[in-house]
Amino acid sequence: MAKAANLNIRLGLDSRGLNRGLKNAETKLQQSVRKFGDFGRQMSISVSAPLIGIGTAAVNAFVRFDKLEKALTAVSGSAGAAQIEFAKLRESAKLPGLGLEEAVQGSIRLQAVGLTADEARKSLETFGTAIAAAGGGAENLERVVYQLTQMISKNRILQEDFGIIQENIPLIGGALEKAFSTRNIEAIRATDISATEFNERLVDALATLPELQGELGGLGNDFENLKNEANAALVTLRRTVSENLKLRETVQG
Repeated sequence: MAKAANLNIRLGLDSRGLNRGLKNAETKLQQSVRKFGDFGRQMSISVSAPLIGIGTAAVNAFVRFDKLEKALTAVSGSAGAAQIEFAKLRESAKLPGLGLEEAVQGSIRLQAVGLTADEARKSLETFGTAIAAAGGGAENLERVVYQLTQMISKNRILQEDFGIIQENIPLIGGALEKAFSTRNIEAIRATDISATEFNERLVDALATLPELQGELGGLGNDFENLKNEANAALVTLRRTVSENLKLRETVQG
């Protein structure tokens, strides 16, 4: 009997130790579960939030460029021609003073008033570079394109239009004199030159000015190019997702 009691005592002690061990293990397991839960929530926030941000940026970029691509198709005559021109404008946008959206918008406006795609692109590249050389930016180019389209659509070379262009491109006075041997707009208009030819000769002269030669980029232009590439990448990402998930059909349905 003594041996049995002694065995029971030992078993009881072992049982209590086992219970304590199980309790400790349970506590540690619960702590681990809480830690993994916190980790999971942190991962969800740190991963999901940026993904949502990228998705939102992709949608916004896609919507903007989708509208621009449709308008570019309208003035280009076909989707194929528009894609070719978009690729060329993407390269033009690497030049100082010309962002991708500004390049596409400007091309659409200038082609809409009769310029060819090549003429529009050359005008944008030259005006953008001249604006950058004088420390200007996208807003200046937008004003220039607006006044230029007014001039070409009316086929009238007016001092009031040219004056606004000159305000935004200070170097253009020298180009005007180089192209026409005068800075007098009234005298130039008296020659009955068309607004389209006026623009062509002005662009050619502006491109040869010493101030536009050499490296005009810098860090600001590098950042602008990075933004352009990011926008183009987001558009491509959004288009791929849209086509694979048939998002348009889902939204319309």
